[in-house]
Amino acid sequence: FTNRLGHILSIMKYGYKFSNLCGTVYRKGEVIFTPDGNTVLSPVGNRVSSFDLVNNTFLTLPFETPSNITHMSLTQDGSILLVVDESGICLCVNYRRRLVITQQKFRSKVNFIAFSADSKRFIVCCDQWIGMYYTPSMLKDHSPFELIKGSNSPTEVLCADWTEDGHHFLTTGKDMTIRIYNSDMKLLQYLVGHRDYVLKAWFVKDEEDENKYKIISVSRDGRFTRRDWIFKSEYGKHLQDSSEEESGEEEKSEEESAFSAANRFDKDKGKWITETFVFEGGKQLVRKVGDKEKVIHNSLARVTSAAFHKKARLLLAGFSDGSFEMRRLPDGDLVHYLTLSNARISACAINPTGEWVAFGVGSRGQLTVWEWQSESYIMKQQGHSLDMTCLKYSSNGQYIATGGEDGKIKVWSVNSGFCFATFEDHTASVTALDFSPTGNSLFSCSLDGTVRAYDLGRYRNFRILTGDTQVQFSSVAVDPSGEIVCAGSIDAFDIYVWSVQTGRLLDVLSGHTGPVSSLSFSPSKQILASASWDMTVKIWEVFAGKGNTETLQHSSDVVCVTFRPDGEELCASTLDGNLTFWDVKNNAISGIIEGRRDLRKTDSLTSEVSATNKMAGLCFTSLSYSADGSCIIGGGESKYICFYEVKHKTLLNKFQTTHNTSIEGVKNYTRNMRKRTTEAGLLEEIDQGVVDDLDEFQLYAERKRLLPGSKTVDPGKRDLKLVIRTKGLSFSPTGRSFAAVTTEGLLIYSMDDQIIFDPFELDIDITKDSVLQTLEDTETVLD
Repeated sequence: FTNRLGHILSIMKYGYKFSNLCGTVYRKGEVIFTPDGNTVLSPVGNRVSSFDLVNNTFLTLPFETPSNITHMSLTQDGSILLVVDESGICLCVNYRRRLVITQQKFRSKVNFIAFSADSKRFIVCCDQWIGMYYTPSMLKDHSPFELIKGSNSPTEVLCADWTEDGHHFLTTGKDMTIRIYNSDMKLLQYLVGHRDYVLKAWFVKDEEDENKYKIISVSRDGRFTRRDWIFKSEYGKHLQDSSEEESGEEEKSEEESAFSAANRFDKDKGKWITETFVFEGGKQLVRKVGDKEKVIHNSLARVTSAAFHKKARLLLAGFSDGSFEMRRLPDGDLVHYLTLSNARISACAINPTGEWVAFGVGSRGQLTVWEWQSESYIMKQQGHSLDMTCLKYSSNGQYIATGGEDGKIKVWSVNSGFCFATFEDHTASVTALDFSPTGNSLFSCSLDGTVRAYDLGRYRNFRILTGDTQVQFSSVAVDPSGEIVCAGSIDAFDIYVWSVQTGRLLDVLSGHTGPVSSLSFSPSKQILASASWDMTVKIWEVFAGKGNTETLQHSSDVVCVTFRPDGEELCASTLDGNLTFWDVKNNAISGIIEGRRDLRKTDSLTSEVSATNKMAGLCFTSLSYSADGSCIIGGGESKYICFYEVKHKTLLNKFQTTHNTSIEGVKNYTRNMRKRTTEAGLLEEIDQGVVDDLDEFQLYAERKRLLPGSKTVDPGKRDLKLVIRTKGLSFSPTGRSFAAVTTEGLLIYSMDDQIIFDPFELDIDITKDSVLQTLEDTETVLD
């Protein structure tokens, strides 16, 4: 009983919870602003990040969807947030409290979701089906999603928009038409005129007559139209000259006098007058050479995203070539035409005040908020364009440095969550990072054969360290005094030692017969531990100049090594999945943890490994001790991070880094295998023949199949399938949090609870005495 109680108390003592997701600011999906216009919500995989642009902070909302998020919609008062993922599952979230109220599974993939102006209803567009629902209540209910009415559409619906009074709404589709419905889902009109998919359309109330509406629509081919609704009595007026208009008197027809919002767009009461414009991104630049005209620039960039501000009459469009264009209606005057990136703009939005615009570039992981009037950036954040490979906490616990396969090093603030420094000096993947003891300098090694030192005060590279020959470095370590830095090589099997002050190569430590995988300095002694694929961990006395002093033999290749904070113990991770603890003083094994079963790798669709050998090679590739040395965490080719107690060698907790089934290795495909297996193979592997040509991440959209079911493709084409793994772990020096570098991004787990107090609908009448009086009168808030 005593041991069991101690185990429970240890779990309570180290009750780490997910706190924030850094390193990735945008992946795919819609970007929206909150009603006050000061916060932008960005989908990051299956999570939502909230960026406060006024206080310069951001946080990740504490919920996950089963797959990548594609669409979001927020009510006008900012109370209820609807989040939809790729599989059609919708989460209803209390945005103020950051709590999930309920969830709903729609019949198919959702293309668009939008609330009405009064936020009492919302429209869902699922492929060729349109559904109108009542907005769920913030209270728990048996069936919160109440369907008002549904209707089928002859084409795939892409967008929807409401009138301000909520009596009508429109939809756009891939058949290049716009359909207008009333609140009873009755089709009133359908409008044609576009030559490509109609991506977005909006109702705009006329400035002179509140009973009239305009329709602004944008198509994929770079054209946008403005349609003005006129009544029958205005037909002649529309064709007359201005002189005749002044002499005549206006008389209202019977249709206008009997006007009602319910039959505003009846065909027998009026018609639409259309005017078409062309974006700059859809034009051809022509130069006249002699008597002939020659096309010198034929980009014809397609529109990939669009947004419209109804009050300011601002139309914003993002193109596939990374440029964006802003125009002011009704005349279509050009306001801005700039290039933001070299990749397509996946999403754009305008805040309610019309001052800021937000852009998301999915393939670059970039999120930008721009003030168009002053032409200045409010926020510009970009994660690593490729996977992150390593991380390190600073000595004061205020910063986290990450390195990626793109050769970039980014430094993140733990308090704000933003990246405030980016170094792009490396020309190959960054493999390891380490801070100096004072925290003023950051050291990195890369496969380009250099070790670089960065000054975090001046944000510059002040030292470049190289070996006597061209080698690739896999690990780096700085001694506790900050005087020397060591780096291990992959191809030469040596350890290079440099002086930080002079940058001179002091020594080359030889002895390993395999690639050096990890280095670690003892915090209390002047010794260096090196791990190698030759199944050994070697202890070096670097300052004494004696070279190798001790060799610790293991049963398998060693992939990671780390010292306990007091320097009395050493932990090594081997390829067979074991954690071996060594007593540094006696050079003896003090314990072993068999952790391969704790990682428990999940089968994937593309896995062809048998059940007998699927655990082979599963091991911990990164380790980190807690601040007091009582616990150790490990991660590897798995979705789990294992948390062990060092004294009793027991597993305290396992953290699942993500539940996103869009990433390989998260969903267990061995369950219900018989039900999902057909004569043609697994259901997930069968080509359905439906290609979404609007999805930038669906790389096989350009493939041409000669016969149904054939997969004759260009050998140079490759599908991108992310696989879940943990590449780096680091405990904060304070011991209150730890960080992990995974496929999803930089995950931060903390013991500090985030208490949320966000009062609303409070006025001067809400006082202590009034609350007590209400309780005495047995009146509740719900009554």
